[in-house]
Amino acid sequence: MIREKFAAPIDVMKLMFFLIFVAHMSGCAWHYIGIQELFYNNTGWLIKYGYGEKDWITRYIASLYFGTITSFTVGFGDIVP
Repeated sequence: MIREKFAAPIDVMKLMFFLIFVAHMSGCAWHYIGIQELFYNNTGWLIKYGYGEKDWITRYIASLYFGTITSFTVGFGDIVP
């Protein structure tokens, strides 16, 4: 009875958790790729956008933003009709 009463809020909470988890994993993946490019080639998006010398939390937030925008939007805005 209680489960039936709170089924919708529980489903919304599960969805929010899943979206945050996917955004976090995407941010971690972009951060890892950026660090690998920086370590092996001393190039990549971290250098291009000036995050090469920043602390890890700033790089993670930028990675989280880029991964989230890439995952949850249609495009980057660089291609116009």
